[in-house]
Amino acid sequence: MKRRLVLIIFVIIIISLYFYRLDKYLPQPFIDEPSCGYNAFCIFHNLRDEYNKFLPLHFKAFGEYKYPIFIYSLALPVGLIDLNLKVIRAVAVIWGLLGLLAAYFFSRELLQNEKLAFLAVIFLSLSPGYFILSRLAFELITFPFFYFIGLYYLFKTIKDERYSIRAGIFLGLTFYCYGISRLDIPLVILFFFILFRNELTNKKITKILVSFFIVIIPSLIHTLKGTGLVRFNYVSIFSYIKVRYGIEKINFKFIY
Repeated sequence: MKRRLVLIIFVIIIISLYFYRLDKYLPQPFIDEPSCGYNAFCIFHNLRDEYNKFLPLHFKAFGEYKYPIFIYSLALPVGLIDLNLKVIRAVAVIWGLLGLLAAYFFSRELLQNEKLAFLAVIFLSLSPGYFILSRLAFELITFPFFYFIGLYYLFKTIKDERYSIRAGIFLGLTFYCYGISRLDIPLVILFFFILFRNELTNKKITKILVSFFIVIIPSLIHTLKGTGLVRFNYVSIFSYIKVRYGIEKINFKFIY
């Protein structure tokens, strides 16, 4: 009874902290927030983005392409409530809280200890990076949920083959959350196969890989076309000249 009461109090405190004065702290909108919000607003009203593309897989904005899951999840709240900073950030908070819940399930499966799993979630929820990221309407915040749920099903697959397809699907969906998944997820799957090669049958591995590749095919096509590498080409250590040239061409008058 005491443990359940402590859990309820903790959940209430965390939810209160994460939702506290979203439009005041941080006071100014991050550059991606109005972009994501407006695209979601357009999707809700005419199923097209700001460039009049019908239900795009990736959203063109500020010379790069944004990932779709967060923007599509914004469409209904923005369309039904209002297009403002508080609503946009509230959706990000919900994704952040879902990420904590997914982290709990994964930690419990990994550690086989409910107390340690709860402790891991406490540390994650109070970490400054995760807290701030959850209060910004930035597409990256969708990544933790799909990542931890994918890992949860991946480890469940060791004992039960039924979870293999779910693992592949959820890990594949991270490709539509943020670019880091293109490097991180294939390595995670590879190391998982190596570490648990004795416990994994060929059938389990095949189901994971097939479901994973089916989900990421559209993202791979987008990347191979070159549009998916726009941001990488700008942040690469070899692109200083291109970035400087691009900055010099920007007219900053609209800011003022």
